[in-house]
Amino acid sequence: MDSGQNFPLVESIMMARNTMADHESYMVEGHGSTPAAPANLTATEADAFAFCSQDNCRLEQEKIGQPFVDRTVAEWIATSVRLAPTS
Repeated sequence: MDSGQNFPLVESIMMARNTMADHESYMVEGHGSTPAAPANLTATEADAFAFCSQDNCRLEQEKIGQPFVDRTVAEWIATSVRLAPTS
């Protein structure tokens, strides 16, 4: 499922090369397929997708460490533009 088409306000914050670099020891061989890139990828997401496709590798999301998740979410909160009005 392409979440970008079904949920256009969803913002990916860990589909990035820095996520893969920080978890390089958990990168595994892919399935050898080279599907077309999903529609609506950001430049950062497209870069990560191309890297995985070209190098036939993947990083399963459950391997992403909790400290990395905590730090990435905190950075996202601190720098994101809020779409909902604050009351």
